[in-house]
Amino acid sequence: MTSQLEETLAMHLRAAKLDPVREYQKTPTPNTNCKVCGTSFYASPGHTAKGWATTCSLKCRTLAKPNPRFIENDVLCKHCGTAFHVKPYQEKAGKGKVYCSNDCRIKATTIEKTCKQCKTTFTIPKSQANWSIYCSKQCRHDSALCRTPNCTCKTCGKEFYCKPYELKRSICAGTFCSAKCMTGSRGKVKLGDGKFASYLEVEMYAIIKNLNLDYGMTREFRFHEGRRWLFDFAWPDKKIGLEVHGGIWLGKSGAHTSDVGRARDMEKMNAAVMLGWRVLEVTAGHIRSGQAGKWVKVILAKVET
Repeated sequence: MTSQLEETLAMHLRAAKLDPVREYQKTPTPNTNCKVCGTSFYASPGHTAKGWATTCSLKCRTLAKPNPRFIENDVLCKHCGTAFHVKPYQEKAGKGKVYCSNDCRIKATTIEKTCKQCKTTFTIPKSQANWSIYCSKQCRHDSALCRTPNCTCKTCGKEFYCKPYELKRSICAGTFCSAKCMTGSRGKVKLGDGKFASYLEVEMYAIIKNLNLDYGMTREFRFHEGRRWLFDFAWPDKKIGLEVHGGIWLGKSGAHTSDVGRARDMEKMNAAVMLGWRVLEVTAGHIRSGQAGKWVKVILAKVET
């Protein structure tokens, strides 16, 4: 059995050596040179006749005829200045890249800052540089718990904390530590007429005196016979009233800003209008900016004319 198998294998080997076609396929003779690298290679007569036998490999063929879409040094990186490729249609449409890599994009569009709470360095986008001061939510929470007193109450003298953005946004913020102290301030100061006044009313009274608008003016004037409504300042002969609203920073818990308070003020103002009164309503911001004094001066001048 073994001898028969060996004889069959030997016969196939002899047939392979004598076959001229197989000999031609195994060892083709190089007959042309590559135009790119100069390497000798075999090209079939048919390819040579058609003019295709110019390069030895796909790599050399790509180098011989580079694709115009992939020409390098098209655009310079906006950050590092390195030349990189951008597709022509993207560049023409204005949608091409401006950074050569993701690292360059991050370095160009971010900035390093120091956390206000833990003093560690963190990276944020440049667009957030003006308002991002904490590296994490935990640091922001820890900072909110550390409330160092930065204001003094005008009524009780107690030091209390007021948020910096509230002090910046509102002129009247940081005056009283609580609604109780704000309400209790009315019984602390007396004006020249012997009646108590709040701190805002004292400031408004000083403005009226400085502008010489106090002729015919009275304070705590009762304008309705059936109700105990009072005007903080009034010119009865001209039927002009002035209401000073404090505590608007209290939100929905304030006497003038809650739902019930707003409804009560509307009822009072509507009753005054039906009786022929002209009423001005001012807040601490209007008083301390000087706008309240201008309004009083204008309305008194209109009534005189």
